[in-house]
Amino acid sequence: MEFLFAYEVEIGFLFGSLSFDKDGIRTAAIFAEMAEQLRREGKFVASHLAELRKRYGYYEMANSYFFSSTREQIDDVFKYLRSAEDSSYHKSIGGFKVASVRDITLGLDSAIPGGKAILPRMPNDQVICC
Repeated sequence: MEFLFAYEVEIGFLFGSLSFDKDGIRTAAIFAEMAEQLRREGKFVASHLAELRKRYGYYEMANSYFFSSTREQIDDVFKYLRSAEDSSYHKSIGGFKVASVRDITLGLDSAIPGGKAILPRMPNDQVICC
């Protein structure tokens, strides 16, 4: 398997297997190269994005942050997130349907057969991705 691309919600991008800059300079240069290639082909970045969305679908993310001064408050928030009426995770959040849940704290991933997360379990951190 060859690593190609990764990102994080704080706009950190990583191209290739080694990068000393995850926060944009290298990504901006690669984006500029792509934009120039598209220009040579008579295309625009926006139309290329529309083509990608048509081919692969559209993904939207609405992340938010909560700040707490105590571990108990954080644990209570995550306990709520893990406690839907049917004793599983919530099926929707804020009007958005939850397609899958990855709970790194417990080592679960509902998108994977068997439900065991591929990412390492982090029992001392509260991390849920929907």
